[in-house]
Amino acid sequence: MKFFRLTWCLGLSFAASTCLAQPNPVPFVNQPLVPAAVAPSGPEFSLTVNGAGFLPTSIVNWNGTPLATTFVSAGKLSAVVPAANLSSAGTVNVTVVNPGPGGGSSNSVPFTVIAPTSSLVFSTLPVTGTTSPISVVTADFNHDGIADLAVIDQAAAPSCNYQNHGVGSIAIFLGNGDGTFTEHSTLCFFDILGEAPEPLAVTGDLNRDGNIDLIATSGSFGSEEQLAIYYGNGDGTFTGPFATPVQAAGTAMAARALALTNNYFQNITGLALGDFYGNGQLNIAEGETDGFGNRGVLLLPEYDGVSVDEPFVAPGPLSAGDFNGDGVLDLADGNSSLWMFLNAGNGAFTSLPDVPFGEGTGQIVSGDFNGDGILDLATTNGNSISVLLGNGDGTFAVKAGQPTSAQTNVGLITADLNGDGILDLAVIDSTDAISIWLGNGDGTFQAPVDTTGRGDGVVAADFNGDGRMDLAVTNSDLAAVTVLLQASGPAPMPTFSPISPYSGAATMVAISDSEESPTITYCTSNSGTCAPSIAYTTSISFGLSGPTNICASANASGYWQSATACWAGTYVMPTCGNPSQNLPFSGTYNVPPTPLPMIITWTNPTAGCVLHYTTDGSTPTASSPTYPAGGLSIYSTTTIRVIAAGPGYNNSDIVGGKWTLNLPTCGDPTQNAPYSGTYKVPPTTLPMIITWTNPTAGCVMHYTMDGSAPTASSPTYPAGGLSIRSTTTIRVIAAGAGYNNSDIVGGKWTIK
Repeated sequence: MKFFRLTWCLGLSFAASTCLAQPNPVPFVNQPLVPAAVAPSGPEFSLTVNGAGFLPTSIVNWNGTPLATTFVSAGKLSAVVPAANLSSAGTVNVTVVNPGPGGGSSNSVPFTVIAPTSSLVFSTLPVTGTTSPISVVTADFNHDGIADLAVIDQAAAPSCNYQNHGVGSIAIFLGNGDGTFTEHSTLCFFDILGEAPEPLAVTGDLNRDGNIDLIATSGSFGSEEQLAIYYGNGDGTFTGPFATPVQAAGTAMAARALALTNNYFQNITGLALGDFYGNGQLNIAEGETDGFGNRGVLLLPEYDGVSVDEPFVAPGPLSAGDFNGDGVLDLADGNSSLWMFLNAGNGAFTSLPDVPFGEGTGQIVSGDFNGDGILDLATTNGNSISVLLGNGDGTFAVKAGQPTSAQTNVGLITADLNGDGILDLAVIDSTDAISIWLGNGDGTFQAPVDTTGRGDGVVAADFNGDGRMDLAVTNSDLAAVTVLLQASGPAPMPTFSPISPYSGAATMVAISDSEESPTITYCTSNSGTCAPSIAYTTSISFGLSGPTNICASANASGYWQSATACWAGTYVMPTCGNPSQNLPFSGTYNVPPTPLPMIITWTNPTAGCVLHYTTDGSTPTASSPTYPAGGLSIYSTTTIRVIAAGPGYNNSDIVGGKWTLNLPTCGDPTQNAPYSGTYKVPPTTLPMIITWTNPTAGCVMHYTMDGSAPTASSPTYPAGGLSIRSTTTIRVIAAGAGYNNSDIVGGKWTIK
């Protein structure tokens, strides 16, 4: 049934030629593009663009650059994307441009040049500058090719200076291209008694000047709500607010100051943008209820000739798209049931029977969720979602088999989040948790995976230009706007020091990663690779008992988990370094001038080894005496042999040397009286005292009386002489440290 119609030339001040010119429609592009993503450095391919309002003269633009375009139908175009456009990862804005009169550029749909991933990991970046943010929209407000943000804030900015107790403002944040934002300008709402912002907001080029405009909503004391329209200046600033759309520049239609609300207006339930009349002018589709429970949808600008034959039964959130494949924009209204309104192309709509799908919803999104080229719809439904697959004629069927979540879901958006060319969902639940529902490509979705984001509003865009779709989230409870940057790829694999493969002695193995503040996990094994699970905090000991393998992976902000890197070590028993002589080196020394004792020291090059020695010419071992720490004192010619040994080490080579000392010789002792000979007793008295003279001060006399040869170990000759009472043979030698022994001298004292 028709419920409103617009006749354009009646009662308006356009010239007749303008009416007869039949201006071209503003094109509209559906999600997703086909394909919606390709890997970098791929070959040339054909891009299919589905939507509405296409003409034989329509051109597909790739970041503003025209592509060779083929017209298929009013709802489908094909364009050739050269391989040169795919040289690096990134996100491309794809639009369709219709020539004048009317016409102009469509909405922008992202195309990602990126390899798909099965792992979604987000890092968080705060966006400061708001007090109580309740929703957010994204667009390029300053023509730099970077997504910007418009954040609806329930708190009034100081610059608004409301006089009638109004609150609220809109903060414009310009993207820096790296996921961060700079607050650029502030927009104020109408200064009406108790005016406060509402979450609904959309963007588009309303006045067709090439700049993105912003449409928000506000209300007074929870009763009357109205639009607040801001016209973009192309530099991130805006003019407004206006209560109704201003006609495109260059026409005779002046801005209407008449507010859309009246004393009976209660609530705006949905907003959608599109050229529903096919006249080159974007319209605002506004779902509303009034104070008497009447419900309907208005198309704005509101001109003479609008008639409403029947109100919508249950208006809710709105979604625009070509749902019956005729190349003309239709409207979908979802609020526990789907209400479909098919557009004849001139603003005359026909309503179709509703399709119940479950509990009431706060949002509805359109996209081709099963890859058949026909627009579908998705909306929240209790603790699940409802997907309504389009049949291509404006009718729909509910797709069963959707997963569930723990909480009631209250909002959602759609985008290809993992780069596989299939639309996914980001869903907000009643606890403000945000989860990702990855599409399977058949209209069903995988079980939700929670993100770290929490909020009451969410949008998707590639905020850092890496080809991955990111999220921006508002959270009024936490007074926060947060950007969830999707990981652009795996974190760099960890590296090891010493490098792998390692063959050598015991060591400490350090693990590091090139990213700042990485989280590294590792595992050890003596029998091959393993799965990292232990948090790495300090170097790992490698030795005789292993481990022979250390495996590690890393994670860092902005990345997902790296691939696993493994280190392999082969333990080789180290060998003690050979000891080396210090001064005085082995050789021949004259004494004097060389002082005694000579202190012989050795350098031990290996900390884990100990020096052992012999001086008798035998082979030293680890059981031989430990070499004295202060060195070995020698007084005479000495051969020293040394080895280094230690636990966990092979012994060093045996080294050594001979220190030949040319020493002075003790003078021969000389007899004193009574000299050796025969003595008769009496007259000789007993005992006889036998003495010797020692001519060398550094020597000591030693003796024997049994005829054996005296040595330095023999008894020391008594200082007062030796007493004898019978025949005695005395043999004497002089010896001393640092001296050669004297000759052996002696005599026989025969007593009769």
